[in-house]
Amino acid sequence: MEIKLKFTGWGPLELLKIFRVEGGGVEPLKFVPKSLFFMTPRQRNYLLESQRESLASEEAASHPLKAITVTEIKSKDKKGSQAKSTKQNESKKQEFIDPLSSIGSSLDGSDPLSMMSSPAPVSLSSYQKTRTSSLKVSDDLDDSFEPWDAKRAGILAKYTTSEKLSITTSFLSSADKEKVSTMKAHATTTTVTDKVKNRLEQLDDFEEGSVQEMLNLSQQDYVKRIEDLNQALVTAWDQDQRVKALKIAIQCSKLLADLSVIQFYPSKFVLITDILDTFGRLVYNRLKDKAVYTPVGSGVPRKLPDNFTPEMVPESAKETCRNWFFKIASIRELIPRFYVETAILKCYSFLDLGEYNDAIKRLSTMCRGIGDPLGAIYARAYLSRVGIMVAPKMRDHLLPCFEDFLTSYSQVQGDAVQNCLAMQKIEMPKYLTLFSPALDWLLQCIANKSSENTLTEILQKSKTHCNSALLLNSIISAFKPEYVAIRAVQFTDMIRECEETGFPKQYLHQTLGLCLVLASPPEDQRLPVLNEVWKAVMKLKNPGDYIGCAEVWIEYVVKHFGKKEINKVLQDIIKHMTPDRAFEDFYSQLQSVVSKVLAHLHDFSMLFSIEKFLPFIDMFQKDSVKVEVCKNIMEVFTKYQLEPTNDPVIINALMFICKTMHDSVNALTLDDEKKQISTLISGFVRKISFGRDFEQQLSFFVECRSSFSNLDTVLIQLIQSVNNLSMETRKVVRGNHSKKTANFVRACAAYCFITVPSLYSPMAQLQLYLLSGQVGLLNQCYSQADAFFKAFISLIPDIPKSVEVDGKMRPTEATVVACIYSFLSTLLVVPDNPDSGVLYLLRGLLNILANYTWEQHSDMKVIIYVRVLALLSAMSQEHFLYHVDKVDSNDSMYGSDPKFINELKSMSSTLVEEILNHLKTLAQPETFKRQSQLAFELFNTIVSHGDISKQPLLALATNLWGLAQKHGAQDTKQMALSVLFESSKQFHSSKAAASQVPFSKFDQNNFIDYDKYEYNLRIVRDRLNRPMTLSEKILYGHIDDPKSQEIERGVSYLKLRPDRVAMQDATAQMAMLQFISSGLPRVAVPSTIHCDHLIAAETGGKEDLARAKDINKEVYDFLSSSAAKLVMCIHAILQIVLENYAFPGVLLIGTDSHTPNGGGLGGLCIGVGGADAVDVMAGLPWELKCPKVIGVKLTGKLSSWTSPKDVILKVADILTVKGGTGAIVEYFGPGVDSVSCTGMGTICNMGAEIGATTSCFPYNNRMEDYLRATNRSAVADLANKYRGLLSPDVNCKYDQVIEIDLNTLEPHVNGPFTPDLAHPISKLGQTAKEKDWPLEIKVGLIGSCTNSSYEDMSRSASIARQALSKGVKAKSKFTITPGSEQIRATIERDGQAKVLEDIGGMVLANACGPCIGQWNRHDVKKGEKNTIVTSYNRNFTGRNDANPATHAFVTSPELVTALALAGSLDFNPLSDHLTASDGSKFKLDSPYGDELPAKGFDPGQDTYQPPPGDGSSLNVNVDPESTRLQLLSPFAKWNGKDLEDMVVLIKVKGKCTTDHISAAGPWLKYRGHLDNISNNLLITAINIENEEMNKVKNQLTGEYSEVPKVARAYKASNVPWCVIGDDNYGEGSSREHAALEPRHLGGRAIIVKSFARIHETNLKKQGMLPLTFADPADYDKIRPDDRLSLVGLSNLTPGVPVTCKIKHQDGSEETIKLNHTMNEGQIEWFQAGSALNRMKELQR
Repeated sequence: MEIKLKFTGWGPLELLKIFRVEGGGVEPLKFVPKSLFFMTPRQRNYLLESQRESLASEEAASHPLKAITVTEIKSKDKKGSQAKSTKQNESKKQEFIDPLSSIGSSLDGSDPLSMMSSPAPVSLSSYQKTRTSSLKVSDDLDDSFEPWDAKRAGILAKYTTSEKLSITTSFLSSADKEKVSTMKAHATTTTVTDKVKNRLEQLDDFEEGSVQEMLNLSQQDYVKRIEDLNQALVTAWDQDQRVKALKIAIQCSKLLADLSVIQFYPSKFVLITDILDTFGRLVYNRLKDKAVYTPVGSGVPRKLPDNFTPEMVPESAKETCRNWFFKIASIRELIPRFYVETAILKCYSFLDLGEYNDAIKRLSTMCRGIGDPLGAIYARAYLSRVGIMVAPKMRDHLLPCFEDFLTSYSQVQGDAVQNCLAMQKIEMPKYLTLFSPALDWLLQCIANKSSENTLTEILQKSKTHCNSALLLNSIISAFKPEYVAIRAVQFTDMIRECEETGFPKQYLHQTLGLCLVLASPPEDQRLPVLNEVWKAVMKLKNPGDYIGCAEVWIEYVVKHFGKKEINKVLQDIIKHMTPDRAFEDFYSQLQSVVSKVLAHLHDFSMLFSIEKFLPFIDMFQKDSVKVEVCKNIMEVFTKYQLEPTNDPVIINALMFICKTMHDSVNALTLDDEKKQISTLISGFVRKISFGRDFEQQLSFFVECRSSFSNLDTVLIQLIQSVNNLSMETRKVVRGNHSKKTANFVRACAAYCFITVPSLYSPMAQLQLYLLSGQVGLLNQCYSQADAFFKAFISLIPDIPKSVEVDGKMRPTEATVVACIYSFLSTLLVVPDNPDSGVLYLLRGLLNILANYTWEQHSDMKVIIYVRVLALLSAMSQEHFLYHVDKVDSNDSMYGSDPKFINELKSMSSTLVEEILNHLKTLAQPETFKRQSQLAFELFNTIVSHGDISKQPLLALATNLWGLAQKHGAQDTKQMALSVLFESSKQFHSSKAAASQVPFSKFDQNNFIDYDKYEYNLRIVRDRLNRPMTLSEKILYGHIDDPKSQEIERGVSYLKLRPDRVAMQDATAQMAMLQFISSGLPRVAVPSTIHCDHLIAAETGGKEDLARAKDINKEVYDFLSSSAAKLVMCIHAILQIVLENYAFPGVLLIGTDSHTPNGGGLGGLCIGVGGADAVDVMAGLPWELKCPKVIGVKLTGKLSSWTSPKDVILKVADILTVKGGTGAIVEYFGPGVDSVSCTGMGTICNMGAEIGATTSCFPYNNRMEDYLRATNRSAVADLANKYRGLLSPDVNCKYDQVIEIDLNTLEPHVNGPFTPDLAHPISKLGQTAKEKDWPLEIKVGLIGSCTNSSYEDMSRSASIARQALSKGVKAKSKFTITPGSEQIRATIERDGQAKVLEDIGGMVLANACGPCIGQWNRHDVKKGEKNTIVTSYNRNFTGRNDANPATHAFVTSPELVTALALAGSLDFNPLSDHLTASDGSKFKLDSPYGDELPAKGFDPGQDTYQPPPGDGSSLNVNVDPESTRLQLLSPFAKWNGKDLEDMVVLIKVKGKCTTDHISAAGPWLKYRGHLDNISNNLLITAINIENEEMNKVKNQLTGEYSEVPKVARAYKASNVPWCVIGDDNYGEGSSREHAALEPRHLGGRAIIVKSFARIHETNLKKQGMLPLTFADPADYDKIRPDDRLSLVGLSNLTPGVPVTCKIKHQDGSEETIKLNHTMNEGQIEWFQAGSALNRMKELQR
């Protein structure tokens, strides 16, 4: 706890006079005699100071006086400067004559190919980059269709050879050079015969002697030559050598006729067809690029569009295309002719689409001429591959190709093949596997989108004509796993009956097993299939064949069977792999078996009780492999063992496994390996708990110590665990130890005392001695604590001056000092040992420090002495600042005994003298700065802790002040301000405390100022001369300049001064990064960060929170350090705003769209973007368009099942999701008093879903009750005095009035997919059936920030109790998210939590969780249609679980509970009955519950992190290599020009929320890294062009790609872009990333029908142009491929529309008008590049 400064008898002005130094300062110290060098302590009243300061307690990780230093990491290159880009000079092209130019043309005497040549080069790299994209899976293919690119790598890796290869070509020489000859121009030929002859001559005209055969090439060399050929092809094409490129393609094709190294043939096929694909693409792109057409009615020639038709192709281009096919037809050899024509098959689209079918059929027939069966099947595979890419709907050739294969399969047994295999020494089984890639592909193409009848027909044909194992294997591979699984028994029969013919059946069993793992067979087939397969597998003699099958089928067994079957399979594997130690050759497969068992079996008690599991592990007799297996087991255990265990089976097994890992560590083990093993063993230690059997727990730790003695990390974990055990014992006995428990905690201390010296790290020893001593002291183990503290002191001299950390030597001084600070704070409560003298431990420490060798030029010893002075001052008080329960400190022992006080004074005198002597040694120019800093440090300590009313001490302080500023090393102004601040704070705080009410218990220095609000209102009231609504009173009471502020609802922009800022952790990251970039030292208004968005719900509150802390540590550390730097607070969940910070009349802004929750306490709490929050934190006025006011009059009274949630659900039904845009919703009327305060919060919270600026209620008795229940009676008392200010004026006018009768209001359920689709509960079931919504409710979820109050939980629990009394539990999964730690603790104490858990509920962390998509959901697959019901606020598509097929409904928590019990959407609890466990029917009574807890709220665990008094010395660290955080760079200023020829990035269809623009869920982790999170820009928005998500056309390349990738491509090309949107664009959350991301990726304008308020403001803040169609029908005029220009921007003026010119691709143009709402200041934001840029300009 910080000790505040207090002056006795001196005012701030007098102090400044005293400390003013005339004439450049005085010579310090010489006026003060040595006899007065003692510090008379100032007497303190800690109780009074504590009450005045009201500082929240927080568990300290280190001493509060510890200096925090954060190093900023700057990225530099190796030379220490930024890397400079270099420009490479392009080599000049060689001049040549294109051989094709000599070919005559029947059109105009020149070859069309030459006419269409372009000087633009095509680089090899560009083709390599587009290789993958060229073969994208078409829309006409199944989702499961595996593209060729996914198979390439596998084929290349599998089919290798050690044999020598050869290659024959005329385009590669030993020097990789080629001579280019110049052909003489031939006379123009005219006849067809001449043309054919000419073509043949060219194709045959290889240079004399240039054709050569390269022999004895290794596989690597061969691949390199192939790559060289590919490059030669592209180079030739770049140099307009078309014939040469064709020749290369022909020669490459010829290589596919070479089967001399047959085992390499599949890989050769992949490499060669890659080149052919490149050739085909080059030909097609050239034809398309140069084919221009003139649209009808237009005289302007244009390039062919992507979706061109043959009719659009000019005749010259068609002739050129035919010329290519004529040339290829002139190729004499079958294989090259086939492959080259197939490569350019797509070019038929220039001629006639009907030619596709004829060509493909002809080519499929040509395959029959290929004599070798292997070559033939690969040719058919290539044809089907190209065919499915260019004409996916043409399928007529596929079945004939397959039938041809069936017919020719007998050739495999022919003499030619057998002789070839014999020559190459290839066995038939290996040979047959070479067919698999081609055959698999062909069958996959046939199976694509085929009916089951077709597949069954194929199966029957195969069985009839070619019942071979090879074919059946490919069929199983190609057909969908679901098809195979449902016929699993049939396939096992086919495997048994098929002809093996050299293809071993174990391969079929493997393939079948892989299918059945992916798709489960019917339950009645599972065992017969396993029996049939395993019968065959068991007979396999070859260990490799056996383990290959077993490795696959073990997963099937684990997935579908139990312990008995798993044990049998493991036993059989051991039996087969043990003879001749066969297991030594198959460790990787055996490891895979273990991994698959662990992947599905997470019941570790069952796992380790499997008799053969550990013997199976024993087969890993190679140490390194065995350790890897053990690590795998431990990783799975630590991940999936969620609850602690004391199962002896688990413990014994894991002790063996951990011991194996531990014993593998030796001197040669790498540090990373040690860390991994240590972490896993530590995880095991943490998972073992014997509950209250503490002695057994300690015995376990003793056993672990003996087993894991070589790993420091594990020993540290054990020491920490034993200390924790000791503290748990103290907690159980509540500090009142019996003889038994006292002996036990002493035994724990002995364990630690024995273990600590065995650590290798002296730093760890130091820290653990201190910690263990503190634990011993807490347990009244005085002698043990004494021993620990003595050991701590004795160890200090032995600490090395530096230690190695991550391979670098780091100094230890800072860590040692931190430990000493912590020890000093502990010494205040340590009682003296009567046998050792007064302050013996402190004396011992000072003696050690006096002789300790500090770092050179270090003043740390003296700084510690200064800290000791503060400790001595605290020790001199009659009552110490803090105590340990049941431990008598020195204040109790000595009771301010004069002798004790004199000892303290004597020690302080000695310390002051030492400090002053050290100051004298610093009287050198090079040490003036150190002298000044130390002098000011001592000065601050004296005035804070000393009694400066004593003249000697005052004189000393005066001299220190002079010394501190003597040489100008300290900022005099800053020194004076600090004194003035501290002194004035002391003089005025008591008066303020008596007369003013703080904002909250955490804000004792900021007070509610209703008088100021009323003063502003009087000025405004005189100007408006009309009654005002409540929301107007609050807003206008916070106006920055009430005298001149223009006020008109819906028109003017108000400049406001909010009382405070609240941010949640996801949006706070970017807000803090922006604030840091502003350069301001601290926030200007009270600001808090609430950590609630980054916690993903999965398994339960405790585990989810721990996982979130681990995953998000970097972000939390950043938020913590930046908050400390800027003097801000850190809290847990945002619900704390209502519980602590909201008060009647407050104006609070928060970077969460559900900040309006605080409106339940009669204030205006408004959701904003991070940039708005930055403005307010920077001390600037906040700008808000003066909102309209919608009045909602409530009459009647809530009763029965109707809840506050139903009010807002009904309002959403009336207003829709955009009806509240630009307005505040204000509730009034007699019905308001029937709504609880937290119920009002619920209504205000969900007001965000109707687009409202915020919502509010007038102050009433329900709010007063809540304030008093949350320990804010002073606020309630003050608010009672200002009721007139906190309620609307009589006869005030609303812009719209809605009236709702609560007496007749029926419970509602809204959804799915939008929160304004309302259904009374009586009509929901019928509507659901009519709309075909899933009736089964998968999950019911209650809580989060919307409905998580004590009342909500109590009403839900009342429903649950009724069900439990009838033996009924929830049929749906059921989760509970408490709104805050206070709610969680209170409902745990009062029993509601247990009741909800008893019906099957799971309590999640106090966080947003599933409400914002932070839900790791496992019960349904993505895309699976299902229903969930929540009490949350928002239910947009994919909002909760990222599954667009989830039908999410929102309703009250009590209705969610009832529906979860029934499990069906058509259940109406008001009329329907449930079935009790005894079969009887019962109806649920209406829910009931207390509004507030009778016993008061239990605060639970304190999650508050207070700000430091001064964060100026702190730095904030952001690693430039971080993927989570990134410092911001300013956006570029507007260049003053119009935005011309903007492309349309995407034209969005329908609803586009901020979830669509910047998705949440897994993307939340990138909220602090603008570049990384920009990869989610608009990925879930629907593109109107193709009605697909995340697929837009790149207008520069014509290719389709993801939205962020296309945006980045435009930015890289300096092409501005815009987005076209529909109504209410940007509704939903306040996330400013939805505005930052388009700006970051080069966007300049968002043009829509209408905006949501927050998003429109966020866009303005980031320098974007948010524009709306003056005529909404103009939305339909803009096409996705248009170019838009915004003209006249230099004259951009408020209220004046912007002119937009549209250029269509057909050459036509249109002009439309676009509106905007920017005022003068916001236009300046656009011109400056952003609001933040403008703020910096103003600062300058």
